[in-house]
Amino acid sequence: MPSVGSPISLGEGGTVRLGYLKNTLAGIRRAGINGEVYWLDLTNLSNVHFSYKGIFTVTLGKGDDVQDKLWLFIKMLELYPEEIPARFDVSEITVGHYIPE
Repeated sequence: MPSVGSPISLGEGGTVRLGYLKNTLAGIRRAGINGEVYWLDLTNLSNVHFSYKGIFTVTLGKGDDVQDKLWLFIKMLELYPEEIPARFDVSEITVGHYIPE
């Protein structure tokens, strides 16, 4: 059991996960959507995804190029109605996929 002031170990793979978390949260903040993200899932580092407004699930894929992927997602939002639940897959920077549910 940890005691006050003792360092916390991230464990195996924890450093990479923490890096992805910091990078993704910073990207979300820069994109101006931090108040609209309901949850963020980094369970599988090859499939980072989050809920936007509780309506959309946004798949970023790997935690790299987050800023570019979020830019693509924001641009795609302009094209699709917010009242229809859907999944946005922006795991590839060059192409985004809109998948209604």
